[in-house]
Formats: sequence, structure tokens, C-alpha cells
Amino acid sequence: MTLRIILSLFAIAVASLFGQTSPPVKAGDLAPNLVWTRILTGVEPGSFFGRVTVIAFFPAASPNESLVSRWNELVAKFSGQPVHFVWIASEHQPPLVPWLEKHPVSGSLLLDPLGATAQAYGVEFGGAIVNENGRIAGFTFGGPEERQIEAVQEGRAIAVKGDGDESQRGAMFSGRAVRLEYEPFRMRTPEGKPDIPPSLEVRISPSKTKGTEETQGPDWWVQRGFDLKSVIAKVYEKDPSRIVLPAALQNEDPYDFVLVPPHEMGRPAMRRVIQQAIEQHFHLSATVENRPVDVYVMTALKGKTPPAKTGDESMGGGSIGWSSRTFAVPRLAGSAPLTPEMMRETLSKLAPAEISTISAENSDMDGFRRALEDGLGRPIVDETKLDGTYDLVVKGNARRTEEFLDMLRDQLGLVLSPENRSIEMLVVRPLQ
Repeated sequence: MTLRIILSLFAIAVASLFGQTSPPVKAGDLAPNLVWTRILTGVEPGSFFGRVTVIAFFPAASPNESLVSRWNELVAKFSGQPVHFVWIASEHQPPLVPWLEKHPVSGSLLLDPLGATAQAYGVEFGGAIVNENGRIAGFTFGGPEERQIEAVQEGRAIAVKGDGDESQRGAMFSGRAVRLEYEPFRMRTPEGKPDIPPSLEVRISPSKTKGTEETQGPDWWVQRGFDLKSVIAKVYEKDPSRIVLPAALQNEDPYDFVLVPPHEMGRPAMRRVIQQAIEQHFHLSATVENRPVDVYVMTALKGKTPPAKTGDESMGGGSIGWSSRTFAVPRLAGSAPLTPEMMRETLSKLAPAEISTISAENSDMDGFRRALEDGLGRPIVDETKLDGTYDLVVKGNARRTEEFLDMLRDQLGLVLSPENRSIEMLVVRPLQ
């Protein structure tokens, strides 16, 4: 949708975003443009000049009825005065528009889903007050207060940085001045969140990370050092063994995937953004199809499986871990180092067990199935009909897959039988 912009005397580049060392603007600067995609309530804001403009950056309205009430009361106190109130929201329209029909918001409520205005002002949450000359009088940590707005009208507001100097402290203490903040309040970047300009762009690049790194939050998602199939499995929520990948992409090349959106996103919405980026970057499509594939069908021997946990024993978290057998491949003195291809060929001749032991504590059968599927690299169809949570441990160190399957049957009463079944698969195809 075309963005509409209120013209002011000076345009601040929207490239000034959160995450930079210093805020994009401070008190005394000409106010940046207001940017929005839709006016949800009120009128189109006019020029900054000739009146005081109160700007509040509250991303969501619908979960905050009490905040809306306080805002409406504040707007009403300045009715008939040259003061315009603007609420900048980034909340998505579908849940917000119906809510506004029952909970009207006074002043102008502007929808800015990409957070362009908040980025230009450097405000994550709180407010800014612009004086009648179009300059920023100061910022507020929370919503602007009545006394602060009156002080801007009367020329008694002072923008203070930190504790302020002696004269500022004296003026505030005596009541001759009201404090505003010199710079916008900016929360520290959470640990793990990349310090980069927010956008809906997913940055995908070959990785230089040693090992792997995975962090995420409500407004960031980072995967470093992972191969493409592993990331596809995460964002499409499919087990790797249930993904059909083109031969050209069947490699272990590591990539970095970084997304820092301009506002908080739910996991489903974030996954959709990442899915689209992967498909565009690698020129592929992904569809869910039923396909006949080789699987293991898991059944339970009556009377041989461990009993389900009961009462308090079944409460709390659990854990699952598995390991594969390790091999030392000798290299003759003076010979060239083994390449990854040579190593894989050598191990394929040994035909070792993909998984040699497994341990699950307080796990349901679906979680145990997923761990087995990951370890064996083959889809598993659960037909055990076992409910509840279990402690499931296979002791030993199987040298081959067949040996592990025997241990699984003998120790836990779980049988994996190879069959060919039509199951749901994520089929990835290159675009023509």
C-alpha cells in the first residue's frame, strides 16, 4: 500500500533505525515525517507548525483498554486548543478494526505496520511532543502527561539528559520547569538479538560461523551455520526425513539466516516471512504431498513396554537424547588428509548404525518417535497406541542399525518394521 506522508520542514532519513549507537533525533531537532498506511480513526494530521503535536508510540491498542481510556481522557482535556494527538500503532488490521468499532480512540490513530515513524524518531515505546515551531520539545518514557503538554504550550518544558545540570534541577525543583527527555528511551538490545536495522528482509548468506548458533525472540530469528535442509525443517515444521530436496541442494553447505522485523511477530507469521525468503533466495517452491516412501512402522509388544508414568511423576519437563557410534578412520603416514567425500565413502562401507543408543525421560511417544526418526533418518509411523509419558532408555552401543532395532525390541518392546507407506512429505522443487 502506498505510504502517505505528512510534509514537514525537514525530512529525516528513515535509514536511521533502532540498533544504532545514537538515536536518530533528539530534542531541538526538526520533527521527522509521520508515515502511515492507513488512518484508522480521526483526521489526517496536518502541519506541525502553529500547534503542539503529541505523538504516542503504542504498538497495540486492542489489548490495552485502560490505556485507551487514559488516552481519551487526556485528549478531552485539550479539546478546543491547538493541540493535536496522534497515536502510532503497528498492530495488524484484522484484530484491530473490529475492536475499534466498540472502543473508539480519540485524536488520530495511524496504522504503521512497518514501524517507519517509530524508527525515524528512535522510539520503541513512549512518546514525543513537537512544539508549534515543528521542533521536538522532548520525549517521554511512557505516554505524554497533561503537565508536560501544558509546559510545552507555555514554553516551560526543558529537555534533560541524564540528571541534568544544576540550573535545570533547580528549575524543576521550584516548579518553574517541567522535565522532558532529551533523547528517546531505548531498551537494551536483548542478548542474542542482532544489532542491525529492523526490516522484513531475511538476510541469507554463506556462513562463516564455527559450529551452529540459534537464537530467537518475539522480534528476531537467527540461525547460523545450518544447512538448508535443517532450516527448511524448522520453518516448515517438518521432520528432515519427511523433506524431499532437489539433488542440487542435497549438501551440507552452511548458511546464516537472520530476520529482525520492525515489530513483534507471532511464530506462524515469522515462519511465513522466512519461508517466502527461502523460496525466493534459492529459487524453489515447497508443497505438501502424499508420497509412497520407505518407512518404519512402530508397534508395541504387549506386556513388554515400560508402564506409563502416573501422578506427580508425569508432571514437569522431559528430555530426549540419542547418539551414534563413532569410528576412527586411520590415515597412513605421508598420505594426503581425508576429504569429507572420502570420509563419507569410508563410513558408508562400514555401514554403521545411524543411532546406537537413546535415552528419553518423561517423554510421550510422539516425542520419542521424532527422536528415533531423526536418528535413523527415516520416517516412522507410530501404531503403538501408547498414551501418556514414559522413561525410555536403550542401553548399549549398537554397531549397526539392525543391532539397534533388536535392542529397541528386546529392551523396550518397541518394534520397527520396514514398510512402504504413502505419507505426507514436503516436496521442494527448483523453479523453472
